[in-house]
Amino acid sequence: MKRGGAWAFLATGISLGAILVAALTRFSVTTVWDDAYIFIRYADNLLATGIPSWNPGEKPSYGVTSPFFCLLLLPIRALGGSPALSAVLASIVSGLLLLASLGLLLRYSSTRQPHLRPFLVWTSLLPMAASSKHLGVHFMSGMDTLLSMAYLSLFLLTLVHHETRRSTGSAAIAGILGGVSLSVRPEFLLYATLVPAA
Repeated sequence: MKRGGAWAFLATGISLGAILVAALTRFSVTTVWDDAYIFIRYADNLLATGIPSWNPGEKPSYGVTSPFFCLLLLPIRALGGSPALSAVLASIVSGLLLLASLGLLLRYSSTRQPHLRPFLVWTSLLPMAASSKHLGVHFMSGMDTLLSMAYLSLFLLTLVHHETRRSTGSAAIAGILGGVSLSVRPEFLLYATLVPAA
């Protein structure tokens, strides 16, 4: 293994280890944020009535920041069980998706610019390790934060990929993901419009 690869491996291990320890030390249903139960309620009503509403039997209402996160909750809530545990599980899945998408983005970017690989590794992974306490909180919060970050990472990866390919297909995929970003978080439309323009 080359020296740069060994350092990248070490930085990755340190970062992921710190995040894992931070998450596991907070593993408790009492860590679920109050707002997470809003997502649970919408997911439960959607499963029960087929309508995304605050109260069963009422008209559809837009009461959650991220309908996309509700879609992740649907199969989890379909299994039944504790609402708090469902919220925690959704956050854990979101966190794993975030780590995977960041890894893909980092790998793709460093492959395109190998001379910047050590810089990209250290400036990406070590700040994650330093913020592991906060990431650990979000792994257990039951909120949509980590899923939103994972989606944003994949969207940026799509844009970077399009920049190298410049094909109609990659442009269409980037455009579709940009449009869907409204359902992930409304402010992500800023990324969908400003990043391609930049």
